[in-house]
Amino acid sequence: MGKQIVDVVTFGESMGSVRIQGTLSRPVSVSLTVAGAEGNVSIGLARLGHAVAWCGTLGQDGFGDHIFRTYRGEGVNMDWSSREAGVPTGLLISYDIGAGLRSVDYHRKSSAGGYVNVDRVKEALDTGAQILHVTGITPAISEQARSAVFEAVEYARSEDIAVSFDLNYRQQLLSRDEAKDMFGDLVGLSDIVFGGMDEFKLLAPQAGFNEIVEVLLGKGVSEIVLKKGADGAETVTATGRVKSAPKKVPVIDTVGAGDAFVAGYLSGYVSDFDIQHRLDRGNLLGGVVVSTHGDWEGLPTLKNLPLFDIKPGEVVR
Repeated sequence: MGKQIVDVVTFGESMGSVRIQGTLSRPVSVSLTVAGAEGNVSIGLARLGHAVAWCGTLGQDGFGDHIFRTYRGEGVNMDWSSREAGVPTGLLISYDIGAGLRSVDYHRKSSAGGYVNVDRVKEALDTGAQILHVTGITPAISEQARSAVFEAVEYARSEDIAVSFDLNYRQQLLSRDEAKDMFGDLVGLSDIVFGGMDEFKLLAPQAGFNEIVEVLLGKGVSEIVLKKGADGAETVTATGRVKSAPKKVPVIDTVGAGDAFVAGYLSGYVSDFDIQHRLDRGNLLGGVVVSTHGDWEGLPTLKNLPLFDIKPGEVVR
């Protein structure tokens, strides 16, 4: 392998995100940002000082420009990303529908995110990456993306690069039966698998979590990471279980918390932290994100991590 220039390689669908405060009929304010699970993880890792490359595909349009500038401005390596002519960058629109609820409309059919260039992903991996991170969203958006995920994962395994897989089930993209089959194939190729209890149950609907764990360990998964939201998280390995309590914070916006957790956990992995410290860092990042507005905007920097041990309300001078 060549000289290492990235720690983590990831790719997936990134979209322009239009956030409307208020209803569509009477918007109070409108803001433009970026959405995408793998991109959120990339930004989280970059802010913690890690070299991370995002290798997805964007359209040759204004939203594609905005996403590219945002990721690059956050320190994410975009050298292996690509731009696809003639197809749009996907778009997500979120707005209030009342009773404290928000609705999300996706405009992603035939969008650029489905045109993944797997050769560029392999080139990024060849720099000496430690981890390839993928999610269950990407293989569900197009046949080309699905093939790219499996090809990239198999290539990473052939190069002894750890594969991280966040189940990240989206019911608008896959039925539960489709997810069961696709996810079942991917977990057998993964070293670290993240998911919530409902997502793990997709793999074996009639089985309990302990039975699912035994199956995954039997398939060669090294670390099974259960995200429990407000109840913290735990990792199961062949040698036992490690648990971590959540960080108690005021909850403002829960979107992006799972991606923040994954970024924290993978940060600990590439930093050679033990599992307890990986979980603790994941819970810390998840807690920080839910206490701020936005999917990724509140992600902390490495410099600021120690500040979150200070009591809420105190002022740092």
